[in-house]
Amino acid sequence: MAAKKTILLADDDPNDVYIVKTAFKRAGYDFPFSVVPNGGEAIAYLKGTGKYANRSKYPIPALVLLDLKMPSIDGFDVLRWVRSHPEWKALPIIVLTNSYYGPDINRAYDLGANSFLTKPGDFYDYVGAVKQVAHFWLVQNVSPELGPFVALPEEQTIESGKPTPEVGNASRKQMRVSRSHREPEQLEPKKRQSQGKHLRTDLGDLP
Repeated sequence: MAAKKTILLADDDPNDVYIVKTAFKRAGYDFPFSVVPNGGEAIAYLKGTGKYANRSKYPIPALVLLDLKMPSIDGFDVLRWVRSHPEWKALPIIVLTNSYYGPDINRAYDLGANSFLTKPGDFYDYVGAVKQVAHFWLVQNVSPELGPFVALPEEQTIESGKPTPEVGNASRKQMRVSRSHREPEQLEPKKRQSQGKHLRTDLGDLP
């Protein structure tokens, strides 16, 4: 059932992680989260390597929430890597960010994002947006079974004792995702007057 589906959240800001998880709970979707602090950890999680090798503890996610601005390997690199692997072509990826920058939106879609959700400036608008995202991708959406991970020929894993390749190696295999696979337009936040502002809320008032 939907309640057993795991969400992989890649975000380096603990405050944003708390807000996202709280917004899902307030929206009535108490899904289990696996949280990673950067793009490199997100890729390791999907590969099931290192500390993420136990799939019972770190299951293949039903949805990825991906921050764009992360150190070293950012969200764009993660998108590029994921969509270079055919077994992940149906993995729903929602870009969750503070950016309203047009080129960022276009680039994210070109690299295979299913939806681009800009964080609303008001927490309760955020809850409403999250509710629609969760209902569409975790309840209504039907996806084929994903995985297991299959390494591309040029990839070297940590287990082999060799350094891992730059994520950029996958840039030659970028995939364009048709707009028909994207989340409906109505799932974007309704209020645009909060452009450029971070989400403002008194975390002391949240559960």
